[in-house]
This record gives sequence, C-alpha cells and structure tokens, in this order.
Amino acid sequence: MDSAKNIIQDIKRKQKAEVEVISGATYSSNGIINATKDALEQAKGKTTKPGQSEYARKNMDGGASSAGGGGTAGAKQETDFTDLKDGEYEGTASGYYTNSIKVKVTVSGGKITKIELTENKDDREYFTKEKEEKLIKSIIDNQSTKVDTMSGATYSSRGVINAVVNALSGAKSALSILSNDGSTEKLFDGENKTQEIVEIERARNNNGATPNVKVQNMTISKKLTIKDSMRDGTVTFENVTVNGDILIQGGGDNSIKFSNCTLKGTITVDKQIRQRVNVVFDQDTKVSGKLVLKTPARVNTEGNTLIPNLELSTSLGNNHQTVINANVRNLDIKTINANILIDENSKVNSINLPNSVEQYGNNKTTYTNQDGTFNLEIKKPENINKGSNTNPSMRVVYGYSNVDQVKYPSVAPFIHPPFYDMRVKVVLDSSNRIISVSNDETGVKGLPEGVSPESWSRHERYWNRMIAGNIFDKFTGKTLVQVKAMQMDKGQPDVVTGATANSLAMKQAVINAIEGKKGRAFLTSTQTLKAVSEVQQGVTTVNFTNTLPNDFKVKLLSVAHTVYNGEQVIQSATLSKDGTVLIIPNNLKAGHYYVNILDDSNSYRSPDFEGGVGENGHYPYFVVKSNATLSFADDKLTVSDGDLKNVYDNIEHIIITDVQEKASNPKYRATEIEPIGHHGIKGRTPVTVLFDENTGELKHNAKISGRGGDTPIFKYGKQYKIEVEAFGYNKVEIDYVANKTNKILTGDANVDQVKYPFVDPFIHPPFFNARVIVELDSDGKIISVKDNKTGEEGLAPGGSKDLWNRRNKPYWDKAVIEGKVFNKFVGKTLAEVEAMQMDTGGADVVSGATANSLAVKQAVINAINEKNGKLFLKSDQTLSANPLMINKTTSEVMLTNTLPSDFDIQLIGVIGGVYNTTTSSILGFNLEADGTKLTIPDNLKAGHYYINIIDRNQKYRSPDFESRSGIHYPYFVIKNDATLGFTNSRLTVSDNDLENVLKNIKEIVVKDKSRLGEVGYEGEELETVGHHGTVDEDGANFFNKDGSINLDTKSWIRVNGKWETRPMFEIGKEYQIEVDVWGFENKFIFDYTASNILPPPAPLLVEKFGEAKVQRYNYSVKVKLTLNSENKIVSVEDNNTEPRSNKRYWNKVKNRLFNKLADKTLEEIKAMNVERRGADVVSGATYTSKALKQAVINAFNN
Repeated sequence: MDSAKNIIQDIKRKQKAEVEVISGATYSSNGIINATKDALEQAKGKTTKPGQSEYARKNMDGGASSAGGGGTAGAKQETDFTDLKDGEYEGTASGYYTNSIKVKVTVSGGKITKIELTENKDDREYFTKEKEEKLIKSIIDNQSTKVDTMSGATYSSRGVINAVVNALSGAKSALSILSNDGSTEKLFDGENKTQEIVEIERARNNNGATPNVKVQNMTISKKLTIKDSMRDGTVTFENVTVNGDILIQGGGDNSIKFSNCTLKGTITVDKQIRQRVNVVFDQDTKVSGKLVLKTPARVNTEGNTLIPNLELSTSLGNNHQTVINANVRNLDIKTINANILIDENSKVNSINLPNSVEQYGNNKTTYTNQDGTFNLEIKKPENINKGSNTNPSMRVVYGYSNVDQVKYPSVAPFIHPPFYDMRVKVVLDSSNRIISVSNDETGVKGLPEGVSPESWSRHERYWNRMIAGNIFDKFTGKTLVQVKAMQMDKGQPDVVTGATANSLAMKQAVINAIEGKKGRAFLTSTQTLKAVSEVQQGVTTVNFTNTLPNDFKVKLLSVAHTVYNGEQVIQSATLSKDGTVLIIPNNLKAGHYYVNILDDSNSYRSPDFEGGVGENGHYPYFVVKSNATLSFADDKLTVSDGDLKNVYDNIEHIIITDVQEKASNPKYRATEIEPIGHHGIKGRTPVTVLFDENTGELKHNAKISGRGGDTPIFKYGKQYKIEVEAFGYNKVEIDYVANKTNKILTGDANVDQVKYPFVDPFIHPPFFNARVIVELDSDGKIISVKDNKTGEEGLAPGGSKDLWNRRNKPYWDKAVIEGKVFNKFVGKTLAEVEAMQMDTGGADVVSGATANSLAVKQAVINAINEKNGKLFLKSDQTLSANPLMINKTTSEVMLTNTLPSDFDIQLIGVIGGVYNTTTSSILGFNLEADGTKLTIPDNLKAGHYYINIIDRNQKYRSPDFESRSGIHYPYFVIKNDATLGFTNSRLTVSDNDLENVLKNIKEIVVKDKSRLGEVGYEGEELETVGHHGTVDEDGANFFNKDGSINLDTKSWIRVNGKWETRPMFEIGKEYQIEVDVWGFENKFIFDYTASNILPPPAPLLVEKFGEAKVQRYNYSVKVKLTLNSENKIVSVEDNNTEPRSNKRYWNKVKNRLFNKLADKTLEEIKAMNVERRGADVVSGATYTSKALKQAVINAFNN
C-alpha cells in the first residue's frame, strides 16, 4: 500500500485519474484511482454520496482489495456438466463476503434443470434479482459455469458459480469401466486424464468368462470401486494414482494388482461372497493410507513397498484364511473370529491383538482364544518387532432369517420361497452395542437342501443392491431395542430401495443373532400336506397325507377358494392336529382350495407356492369336482350350470398352439396363459384376455402383454389348438382357425428416399429405416400403427446406436412422440393413407420432421401392400470411375460395378458441378446396362460430374452422398488444363472460365500464417457442399463472382457448448489459402493479406491466333495476340513463323511493328498504312509489313 501512495502524487501532477498503476500494487493502485474518480463524480454532481458511482462499485466488485471481510470470492471455477446423477444438491461459496452464497441445484435426466439461490448475504443492490435470474439461466442453458459474470456484481456472480460447482461435486456420474466380454483381458487406457469416480464392473455380455480388466495411465481424484459384479475376476492397475478411497468388493485369488501406482486414501476389502481377494502391491507402488480387511484376503507386497497401517476389522470372519505376505508398519487385529497367517516373508513393525486372545510374546508362533474362534499363526516371529494386546474384548454372535417370510406368521398364502436364508455375523461390545454386522456366507450356507449355488445368481442383484446401500453400516452402534425399532418396510427410512425383502431379512437375522434365536428351517420339496384325491361337491371331509417333519406343529390359518392368493376365505373349516383330516362345509363350489398352514412352534417355514399349481405345488390344497360340464361351441366357452365366473376363477392354465409352427419348428413353444403370478397373486394375463367375461365368447383379436408390449395371440389365417384346464372341471380342447382376426402387418421405408425414384442427387443417407407394425381390421381400416424397433433393427450397415441417438432419434421422437404421427393413420384405408399430405407444410405432416413423417407414411403403405422397403447398399456397393479423372477429349468413362447383381441400373441423369441441383442435368449420356461404361458428349467442361442412378426394380436405395465416410455416389472428373492464379487479390484462371472453377470447388483451407508450423494446427476447413449435397453457404460464398475473397466469411467456434460465428479474416493479417478444385491435379496455394481495399481487377485477357501469306515469298506470318476486356491489343507474339530466307526482314518487322501494335483496336489496325512509303510500313520490308497487318486482322476475327 505504501508504494501505491505514490500514485496520489501522479494524479496531482497530471490533474486527472487516468494514470498507470504501480507495479506490485495493482489492487491498491486501482482502489485509489477508483476512489478518486468516485469523488470527482460527486464534484460533477453526478452522484450525491460516496460509493454510488460505477468506480466505487468496481472497488466493491473486485477492481481493488477491500477491508472488513469483503472481497473473498475465489477464482471462478469453470466446469462443463454432463451425465450428472439425478437429485437435489446444495452448495456454498464465498461471494463478496465469506460463505455468503448458498444454492440448491436440481438435476433431472442427467442435466441441471433448476438452480435456486437459497441464501445471499451479499449486497442486493449490486447482485439484483434480474442479474441473479440472468446468470442462473446462462448456467442452465449452457450446462456449464463457463459463462460471463454479471457486470457490477463480479464477486456475487463468482459466488453463485462456485456454489453450483461445489453443489454438483458429488453429482457427477462415475466412470464405469467394463471387463472383458470374452477370454482376453480388457484394456482401458486413461490417457493420463483425471476422473473423479471410477467403478470397475463385469460386462453384462461376459458370456461366463472370468472377468479380467487392466486399467492404466489415469488419476482418480475421489473414489475407486471394484464392484462385486467382478466376482472372482482379475483387475490390474498400472501407472494409476488414486487420491481418494478404494473399495474392493470383487476379485479373486487371481489378484487385484497395483503396479507403479500411488494410493493415498483408505483401501477397504469387503467382498461378501465367493473366493477371497488377493491384493498385490508391486515394488513401484506407494501406499499412504490404511488397508482395512472386512473380509478374508491375501495381502502381498513386493520389494520394499510398505503398508503403513493394516487393520483386520471386527467383521473379518474365518470362512477363508487371511494371509499376510507383506511389509507392514502397524498391524491392528480387531477381530476375534478369524483364521490368520503371517507368512515367513512378512515384516511387521508393530502388532496389536485383541485382549481376549493369548498375550503377545516375542517368539510365540500361534495365538488362540478360549472360544476357539480365533487362530493366528506367525511363520517367523523374529520378523515382528513388537506387539501388544490392547484391542477391547467383544462378543460375536450369529443369526439367520428366511428372506420373504420375515413377517411370518401373518404371511400371505402362496408366498414365493426365497431359496436362501439371510445369514449374519454380529460383533457386540461389552454393553451389547453393535460394533459391526457382516455376511456369514449367505450365498453358500444359506441355501436350502437340494438348491445349487447357481440358484444364488437369481438373488445376487438384490444382495448387491443391499450392499451398495451400505446395509451393514445401518446397524453399527445400535442396541437390540434400536434394531427392532428400525423401519425397513418399503419406502421407510432404513430400507435399501429395491431390496426390501433382503433388508427385512437382514434386520430379523440381526435380531435373531442377538437374542440367540434360530430362524425357521426350510422344508424339503416333499414335506407338505397332500390331498389323497379330488372330492365331489357335497362331500364334507378331505383326507391328507402328512409328510411334514414330526416336530412341525400344524396350525390352520385359513382355507381359501379359487386359484388366487387367498381371495375367498371360507368359514367353518377345521383341521385335525395331525393334519390328515380337514372338515369342510357341504355347499362348496367346484374348484381349487388352498389350505394355509403354519408351524405353531415357529421352527419351520410354511409349505410354499412354487412357480405353479397342480402336481408341482408344494403348498397344501384340495380340489372340489364339479357336476357341471365345460364345453366350447359357436366360438363360445360355456358351462352347463351357467357359473362361468367360477370357471374363470379356477383356471389352471390355457395352452394355445400354432399347429403349423409346431410341426415345422422343433424349438417352437406354445403360448401359455397362467392366471397365477409367481407369488400366487393374479398374473398379468387373466382368462378374460381370451374369453369374454360375461358371454365366454372367444376374442379373435386377443393380445397378451409382455416386455415388448401387447402381442396378438392369433395371426390371420392360421390354425390353432386351444386347451383349457380348470380345477374341478373337464378339460376342453378347441380347434380354431383365425379367419376373423385383424391382420398384423409390418413395413419399412427409408427415411429421406421415400419419394424414390424421383430422388434428388447426393441425397444424404438416413442410417435407418422407419419400421412399423400396422393392425388392419377385416374392412381394411387401420386399427393402430406402432414402432417396430426402428432405432434398433432399422439401422443401416455401419450406422451405430450412438449415431442414431445423436442425429436421428430427436427427429424420430418429434414425429412419433411429440407429433403423434401414428395416430394420424388410425381409421384410414390404404387409399386414404396414400392421399395423406406429408410434404413440408402439408396438412398431415409433423412440422420439423418431414422426412420422418414421409417415411412413416411409406412404411405404412408398404406394410398394407406387403411390400418390402428398399434395402441399404453397403459403403463399397456403387459405380466407380476407373480412372476417376479423364481428359476433355475422352468420350467414354469406364466404370467398375460393385452393386448387387440384382440392382437393375437406370440412369436418371448426369449433373455437372458439386451442388445438388437437377437444373444442371446434362443430356447426351448413355450408360451400358451392366453399368461398366458411360458414353459422354464431347463438349463437356472440366470438373465434377455426378452420375444419378436408381434401381429400376426399387429393391435397393441409390448410392448416397456421404460427407464423412468417403464418397459413395458414382461420379467422374474431367481434367482442367488451365492454370489457376491469384492476381490483384482475385482468383483467376487462364481460360477465363472462373464461373466453372467456382462451381467445382471441393474444399478451401484458410491458415493463419503466423501459426504455420504450430503442432496440431491445421487451419479452418470450408466445404462448399452441405451434408445433403446442397450449397454450404460458408464455402460457396468464400469467393465473390469476380474471384475476390468475401471478407464477410464467418469462422465457426464452439463457446460454452454452443456454435458461434466470428469473422474469418482480420484486416492486415496474412493468411495462406489452399483451394482444391475438381479437375485440377494439385491444390492451388496462395498468400493473402486481408484488406478492405480491393485493387482494380486485372484486364480480362484473351488469346487469339492468326496468320497471313507474305507475297512473293513462300511462307506465312503467324502471330498470337493477347487482347484485354476492351478488345485492345496487350501484346503481339511470334507464333512459330518460319521465314526461311526472309528471316532478316521478318526480324526487322517484328522489332519495329510489334510494340507499335500494342493498345490498338481492330479498327485502328485496319487504318494503319503499310503501303510503300506509308506512315506505318517498315522501310525495305513492305510485303512482310502487309502480311503482319493481315495476320493481326485475321487473329481479331478468329
């Protein structure tokens, strides 16, 4: 500040505030300058108080330093936001005052959708509501904080920007690195970039291969997770820095290996199922943080690599031996329930044991506890420097509980069996407070008898969700009372979303462990009550065979009628204590009856509903046989007692078989309608989908629901066998021919070429076909139009899903979702569809999606006509000129035909130039039928020619214009023998046909000469042709018609995620320009200094030739004239005159008359007097003078 005071003297001396700041005191200098200007504003009467002027606000807003706690905003954090996790996030940052700005940011669909300024302690008069809204809108529009701050509120703007960045620091989606999908290792190279969060996962299409992935060359700033989906796979890290924590949930004995890595955070091994993990740190790896083993593992270090702190957690179990083969500074063993080996190569500075195991001794090799749950073996005790037993004592208890029946005995009937018990290990402190909860081999020990470990895969995803939801941590620190109070039902605060049953089972297992209770035991598949036989209506006794365990104390909860999950409970049913005799009322309806029992001693689960009913059923049930007859006639299902509803309520299943398909396809599976879902509840497909609820009439257009939507059961004209089986009723078999069914038709059409064959040349390939499913009634009217996997199966060869999502899906969605184009066809006949107006501006088109609308229309027409859409051509299927460039004198273009053999070639026309315009079509061409030769006229100009062909049979698309992946359409080039130049700031050509040159420009590249030689600098590329073969204004208008450069040409740059333009040229700057023109063998490169002063054009020069005989001498004078645009002679040149013996006179005439002819017009030449003694004759060479004059006149007239 002292040095800045010198600035006051400078202001006094100059009598103005516009002075230079003092080096090293910029902020202080600016503060004094702005304060002076603020005072002068008051003196001028522009303000009335100090601090009101713009200069004072500059001081407040960052133009100078401020005292009193102001001016604390840090540098603006500029970040682009993509792939964010949905949710609400809060962030704080400093504006003008410390931590004065607080925001709440809402993310939806991976994008910022809302920003709220929830707290602003800065001065509102500077950061107004208007500025706040403008800044927030800018951030949301750009999905970035690379935006301008608000004038007059720089600090507050930075505060909001930085608060948004801080809020979203935890919202960034993790980088997911997938393992191999085959037998070979998957390599991921991070290219030395930084990622915040990284997750290693098994590829979904892994096809059973052992997961194997290598990650190299990257920095992870926050967290690395090896997910449990990696199972027993291998993960290798090479040259990776992890600044945050590492969680290892997957990996096996094949190892998790760190090679030349830097690991700064806590590394936690917590693999709950399958093999133990083998973690290896090579000699070049540096470990700074703690390694915590929550589950058994092998730990290895190589060379001198040291683990500073290794903790064997209280949750570490003894299901596998934990092996330490490492250099460790501090080994902290907290578990009392583990099998541990410290191998002979290990070196440990300090070891700390639980106080409940044997005391540490210098030469002691084994340690155990009284309960026999702890075993530690040290191969070389001399490698342990010191030890102690200071870890507190604890109690370990085990418990288990069935998944799904945790609310037992108030269990719904037919409950689906879980196939496993949730098994836990609970570690308690001396006050019975939970230290840790961990898995006790649920996926192995928890499986019931007869269930293979492979069945665990059905439940693994729920288990993984539960682990990802940190279920174990929810119990830490709680007492039994607090555990019982945990709210684990769906939607409650303690449950893991998507794993409710597992969460409930975990809670009950923990309770059972602490209370010392057993969970309920599984029943085997044969242990149940089984009815001896069906009973007739009116019978009051049902006899059962009891195969339950002897100690299963049978208690009847209820008896329920129908196949559904206990909907119609009957009264007055009693069951004998031994479970063999059930007394029922005598007025029961026919059908299925579920007998819901439980073990009153709570030792066993109830018999379960297992995926179906009937002989595979495990639960107790009986059937009452009906006296009525079930039948089918006149397309109706009927029952003789008229109680059709009871039949529907007791349907076991309906099987529908396509007779022809079954006979021809060995893999054919019939359609089965099962009214019962897998929990015994009503399934997705009720009987009334097929038969009318009241009349029993068969529904000819019945549809069955599935993941792909509603699918028609019957296809028009096909023969079916329908089998109906209902509990208590006779089986009904129906032969059915679907001749009253709606037609379900499919069709497709290329997007863009729907007007084919009247197709514009160069049309851009759409990369997809519009694919539709059309349902027609018997009158030919459209019932519905639906998408038929357009974005999946409609893609062209080489068209990726990513390309579809980026370039085509927005238009498709605009037509189908926003514009509801499918609805426009409902109720129409084919003729009415053909009459629909889908062109741009038409009555039926979806605005902004014309090509897609037209394609859907054509696809619907093709479906009704049962006609295929046009097939795509591959990138190598076309006509190729060979050679590509021919001379002007050539009359034939030879072509190589790689089109499909059934492509029936028809020539539509040949177009000159590079633009997509049928107005340039030229006549006089003939294409051979086999497409190998094109005969061309003899008067063609040089340049590019497009050969527009179609498939006469309309089976295939035409070859396309493709601006990115090479040229696919047929074309040839005629060589240009003229010379390009750049004169008087204009592009010129020696034959003066500049119009043809401009019509054939392929590409222009502009380079800043000051950047030539800069690594990676390639200049700016301008193409004259747009992506549909139409004019690209930037390239096409680069040159004006006179060849001068258009200084209004724009350069495109990306700013805050959006494309913006700026002037291409800066006046006075030097550029190098490359022009690539069809027909010229080489690019034309010239230098250009941008100037808004254009020199006059060079005269338009024309070359002409003439000759005339010399009288009395046997030779002719031959000359070449160069004429300008005013038809005046610029120069006269000898054009290989051979004067023979008259050479002396010819040279005399050339030397005297050639220069005299310059700047003369034809009339002036004619007026020249070259007679003997004439004013213009060369003395002694009259005949030669006369011949020269005539040769020049002849040249003018040629």
